[in-house]
Amino acid sequence: CRRGFPVTGSGAVDAVNALTTAPNGDFLVVGRLAGTMNLGGGNLTVLSTSRAFVARFDSAGQHVFSAVSGNSQTNAVDVGVDAAGNARVIVTGSSLTLGGVSASGGQSFLAHIGPTGTVSWIKAFPFVSSTIQARSDGTAVVGGYYTSAMNLGFGQVLGPGLKNALLVGLDAAATPLWARSFGLAKDDYVTDVALDSTGHMIAGGRFEGTVDVGGASLSSSTPNTFLVRYTP
Repeated sequence: CRRGFPVTGSGAVDAVNALTTAPNGDFLVVGRLAGTMNLGGGNLTVLSTSRAFVARFDSAGQHVFSAVSGNSQTNAVDVGVDAAGNARVIVTGSSLTLGGVSASGGQSFLAHIGPTGTVSWIKAFPFVSSTIQARSDGTAVVGGYYTSAMNLGFGQVLGPGLKNALLVGLDAAATPLWARSFGLAKDDYVTDVALDSTGHMIAGGRFEGTVDVGGASLSSSTPNTFLVRYTP
């Protein structure tokens, strides 16, 4: 069957960047907004530059919750859900306020949102994350890139490139557990990541020049794509 949703826009930007389903059949949508949009829970209005939004609907398409960031120049780029229905939303920007919770001092953020729309916490990251894959237990893998040396809590991750491809494993509280970095003198970054039922991790992205993804070296004189699969 087909269902329509009550969406109205009067601004320059109304974009859906990602969506996913929850175990109970709900589905979540994230993106960015400039102007006014109604997803069924009242108007979400942004009067200046675009801001991140997140919305949840039940399996019949009925509105559960929707919210927009209190910060301009933010963008919700991906979302994952654990077995309890808690969402983890990646937002890029320099600061984030969502659902009464705020964080700053990062290049991207991970917001934990409960099944009814309560924001439990927001974690700031010193790297740009563009993709997330959440496991049923709440742990997750995020991918993206970083541009300078950083400390994720278990040592320095370094790289000479402009943008260095990065994969980071997180526990259920979004504390980094491990990191894998690859990239050399040019732009390299992860654009998507997936986890299969056996625990293998598959990552895809962009590279230029030579990149060592671990056990394999790829080279290209022009911007190209990579796809790599890691064992658990």
